[in-house]
Amino acid sequence: MSRLVNLTLFGTVRYSRWLPAVSLAVPVSATRDEGGPLAQVVEQLAFNQWVAGSSPARLTILSPVETTRSSSLVQDTALSRRQHGFKSRTSRQVGSLLLKLARKIWLALTVLTAVLCLANVVEAQNRVMVAPFENRSSDTEFNWVGESLAIMLSDLSTSPGLEVVTSDERRLAYRRLKIPTAAVLSRATSMRVAAAAGANLLLAGSYEVTGSIGEERVQVLCRLIDITHGRMAGSEINVGGPLKDLSELQGTVAYEVLYSCDCSLPISRQRLSTQAAAFPTAALEYYTKGIMTEDLPSRARLLRLAIGKFGKNPAGPAFIRTGYRLARTLHDAGKYGEAIPLFRSVPPGSVWNREARFYLALALCQTNHLDEALATLQTLERELPVAEVTNNLAVVETRKNLLAQALPRFSQAVAGTPEDSDIRFNYAYALWLTGDDENAATQLRQVLRRRTSDGEAHYLLSKVLQRSGQAEAARAPLIQARRFLSTYTQWETGGKVPGLTRLKQTLELTALHGVSRVPVSGGTARSKTDLPHEVDTMYVSAQQSFRANLDDEARNTLQKVIQLAPDHAGAHYLMGRIYERWGDHRSSVNELRAATFWDPEHTDAYLLLARIYLSRQELPEAGACIDQVLRRDPANSEALRLRAVLAEMATQP
Repeated sequence: MSRLVNLTLFGTVRYSRWLPAVSLAVPVSATRDEGGPLAQVVEQLAFNQWVAGSSPARLTILSPVETTRSSSLVQDTALSRRQHGFKSRTSRQVGSLLLKLARKIWLALTVLTAVLCLANVVEAQNRVMVAPFENRSSDTEFNWVGESLAIMLSDLSTSPGLEVVTSDERRLAYRRLKIPTAAVLSRATSMRVAAAAGANLLLAGSYEVTGSIGEERVQVLCRLIDITHGRMAGSEINVGGPLKDLSELQGTVAYEVLYSCDCSLPISRQRLSTQAAAFPTAALEYYTKGIMTEDLPSRARLLRLAIGKFGKNPAGPAFIRTGYRLARTLHDAGKYGEAIPLFRSVPPGSVWNREARFYLALALCQTNHLDEALATLQTLERELPVAEVTNNLAVVETRKNLLAQALPRFSQAVAGTPEDSDIRFNYAYALWLTGDDENAATQLRQVLRRRTSDGEAHYLLSKVLQRSGQAEAARAPLIQARRFLSTYTQWETGGKVPGLTRLKQTLELTALHGVSRVPVSGGTARSKTDLPHEVDTMYVSAQQSFRANLDDEARNTLQKVIQLAPDHAGAHYLMGRIYERWGDHRSSVNELRAATFWDPEHTDAYLLLARIYLSRQELPEAGACIDQVLRRDPANSEALRLRAVLAEMATQP
């Protein structure tokens, strides 16, 4: 959590700033006067750094202390202010003193620079969820104001060290907790939802609309709550103004929220208000009402009205977001032809661009424009290598009979998300198309173990077994297919298995994969070589702690690494090893799957996953991980050993 730390020199608070607490004490015994040369140099350097805002760190500089037996330059000790005078000295003494002073100034500046650099690493990232504000007005007509506050504040409250839960993530947390999205939540329930969304801060509040028609005013009262400790973070925020200026008012609230987390905020109140005002209040009203409406035709109508309120020359993130939401609504309503141009209009630099391209590819598949869908997904997978994108790309390749490219993609997706029955079914279907009946049957049985009512899987399994000469074994799945598959008679009459590939219809970026909605620059995802030097330094430190059996220290360091670089496969792998050492196999599997997700070539992660799956008797999952290693290194001795163990376990009753 952020807290106010003072810049202190010689026991006196000089400047205040919300920064990570780093204590520095310089062992200088020659000059003790707080107005002396050393104090002036250190203070000026610190003040210049503070004014420039070049370090987001929280810094405390302590007074020089006398060190007797310790050689450490950094200590956690502050001295009270003391008054000292200078005695007269001979010229020789003064010269010696100045020489010592020059050396110590150089040393102090060196240490101070190091601390300022290290302080950048200490910053822990806060994550805040904005709950829909409660309507204290008597008129339900203004219910949309509460949701609009949650939507807009989620967009505006972005700053280094502060991540905001999107409205989509919030709704997903509602679904996970089985809470109606329209429910008015108590403070305790809101905190549960925030925790489910991975937030440590909750912004909750209320509003009241008063005044006659056309002269309405809105008063907003909100609080930032630290849900970890169950207390308020900062003071109450109370702002008000004309309802017609609601957008600008939301910018003011967003500024107060950000200022509560960082009083050195590098953005002005006016700038945030101007940014918020780019979403006209009339457009915001229609947009919010559209998002709150479950009926797709009504939602599309309201979003079109919102687009019309942007004026003759619409531009900016608010307009792009509205157009994207309209495209999604039309896509969900099956109006793919109308949705395609809207998806294409989302510019490359927009935070919605990658999701727009995912749904564009879906719409192109639905309209049988497979070549453009293939090109779109190939580019997108390089930027966003998530299971949904990989699966859909492999599906398009399968439909175009490019099975040599599709099979390894399906295999990779299955290894990364072994619980996803649709992706596993696609893999089985592709194996069947290539004539690999044995492996296809294995994958289909895994699908049916998780989803016994999957008629298509029963039907395909019966055909796989029939083709491999197991007519007797094929009867049972055929009976189940007749039971669960509504098109069974049609398929049997036609005498041919239709195309059965399954596209992933949704992309939950932030909620499912921890991938932030960030503008795409350069068209490529960040590689490991782009990671800041501080991340690599912390990762090396975690490795050293792990080798020294300091697991708690290693885990704390790795959590900071993953906060700064969620795609650091090595950090996820090492975290998985820590959990495996503790016997927490579930957490270990999650971390190891994240490692293979971000680095599909990480053989050590696949091997450890295979060992864990074998210990849990999950043989198909273990086999998939072993295959991933042997496909890359057929002579890998550990993978060959594990395959022998797997074969022996498979023969046991």
